[in-house]
Amino acid sequence: MDPLLDEKIIITFSQIIPEYFYETYQLIFKREAFGPSLNEGICYEFVSSIDFSGDISGKLFLCMDGATKLKILPYLSKNHHIDTYQKGMANSILMEIMNQIASMFSEEFSYAKISIKIHPPEIFNNTLYKVNFEIYRQYMLIFNVFYESNLIGRVYFIILLEK
Repeated sequence: MDPLLDEKIIITFSQIIPEYFYETYQLIFKREAFGPSLNEGICYEFVSSIDFSGDISGKLFLCMDGATKLKILPYLSKNHHIDTYQKGMANSILMEIMNQIASMFSEEFSYAKISIKIHPPEIFNNTLYKVNFEIYRQYMLIFNVFYESNLIGRVYFIILLEK
């Protein structure tokens, strides 16, 4: 366990996420809180997860409640030219976002010669994902999401890093 590496990972995600959403969707992600977490389970109305392995291994979760998902989807679907009301399209868009964020994370660490492989995303909507603290350290980033000055909702990124 390297606390400095964990801090670099948190800082990297804290930088990548707001930049990605602003540049791609003109949504403003203001970090409200971040830090270690001891939540024994992850369960939200919407949860997308992506695994990464290599020199750094773990999981990244994108979580939000149903109201936030309904409010944020119109902004996300504009760029993808997809009807979000078509079955499965909302999850597809949000999984693609996870792919892009994880790829940016991997690319950022590749500059430091740290190899990270990204695996396909998964959906855990309304399902309890139990966190095994014998294997993982858990960190949480909480963002308030705005379009212009209007609050859309709150989005949670949970990072599990292998010990």
